[in-house]
Amino acid sequence: MTASNPVARPITGRFVLITMLAFFSVVICANLIMMRFAITTLPGTEVDSGLQREPRLSA
Repeated sequence: MTASNPVARPITGRFVLITMLAFFSVVICANLIMMRFAITTLPGTEVDSGLQREPRLSA
C-alpha cells in the first residue's frame, strides 16, 4: 500500500486578506451586538448629579 503525500497549498495574499477581513468582521459584529445590549438595557439616570440622590455624600 502506498501512502499518498498531500501537497500543501501555499498561503497567498488573497487568503490572508480574506481571513483578516472575516476575523475583523466577526469582532466588529460582536462589539456591535454587545454595544446594543448595553445601550438598550441601561435605562439611564433621572437626576443631574449623583450627589443629589445621596445627600450623605455631599458633605
